[in-house]
Amino acid sequence: MKARAKRYSDLEWTNRVQELIGLHTKWITRGKNKGHGHGNTRVWLNVLIDDVFRAVSQRKGAYDPNLAICSLLGRILVVWYCSCHRAKGLDPRRPLWRARVLKGLAKYRSALISAITSDELMVKAFPNQPWNFPWGKDRKGGTFV
Repeated sequence: MKARAKRYSDLEWTNRVQELIGLHTKWITRGKNKGHGHGNTRVWLNVLIDDVFRAVSQRKGAYDPNLAICSLLGRILVVWYCSCHRAKGLDPRRPLWRARVLKGLAKYRSALISAITSDELMVKAFPNQPWNFPWGKDRKGGTFV
């Protein structure tokens, strides 16, 4: 029996993003912004994309590499973004007024859910796609895979 490719958890991917950002950031050591950094987003994101390509290519039976890669990369970035903002908003070392980031995060999550469940967006984004409710009375099934 062949060994299956390891599937990384949300925590492992979040840690990888944190690691890559740390590796590709120059930290400010003086002045008002001391302790903050300027990261080279293009570099760390390209490394992450390579990591995702490797992870997806090791999977057997991925029916559509485009969907598999976008699904994983999107999840990694959204989980990191939401976790990072939540951590900043709940950090007791930050001024209380910085907790407003949590309101922005709530708006972002709401907009994300709205976008990924929008029938209007789906129909407009894929105008030539026929639609069929697969559990409906008059459902149709074809042979295209």
